[in-house]
Amino acid sequence: MKKIVLIIALLSCSAYGQDKPLNCDSTCVVPQAGMVSTPIPKAQTVYGSNTVSMPATTSTQDTKTTYGTCPAGFTYYGSSTYPMSQTTTITYWKNGQVVGTQTMPSQDLDNDCSAVQYQTLQCPAGQTGSIIQVRSVSTGNAGYEYSAWTTTSNSCVASSGVWTWLGWNGGGGSPECNYSVTVNGRSCSPVGYLCLFRDDMTTKKGQYQCR
Repeated sequence: MKKIVLIIALLSCSAYGQDKPLNCDSTCVVPQAGMVSTPIPKAQTVYGSNTVSMPATTSTQDTKTTYGTCPAGFTYYGSSTYPMSQTTTITYWKNGQVVGTQTMPSQDLDNDCSAVQYQTLQCPAGQTGSIIQVRSVSTGNAGYEYSAWTTTSNSCVASSGVWTWLGWNGGGGSPECNYSVTVNGRSCSPVGYLCLFRDDMTTKKGQYQCR
């Protein structure tokens, strides 16, 4: 009787395994009669992050200014030298080490030296005095650049005129004239000059002006 029961139990286990095939790897345990089957999950592989933090690249900038010398008599805001051009160099750094440099093209600053010039001109014919003019000059890219002349002083007056009687004067204020003032149409200089002459041999004096 015991043998018959054992054969029936083995046949039941074999049939259970055929009806429900196992869906797991070699770690699974085949259920037996009288045992409770617990499914075991497959092994899983977890991959760690492979991101590497790279150091940042930084840069520094250095600017060099080249100076020129003004020509004799010229200045740049009171100085005998002027900033002529600038060159910029960029240095790249990583981890405290220089990894490269870059030099930019030189830049012309277009600065000019300047000076002030004066000239004295003669008065037109028939006048005495002088004319004083001034202009500015700068050092341009193509040579000297000049402004127009500007007159700052003009002392020209007619160099000759004719004595003109203005009337009687009591005798004060003007220097004595010489006899030539009484000659009709006699030339005189400078124009505007005033003097007195005792025309009638009395205390009265005639006042004359060169006009």
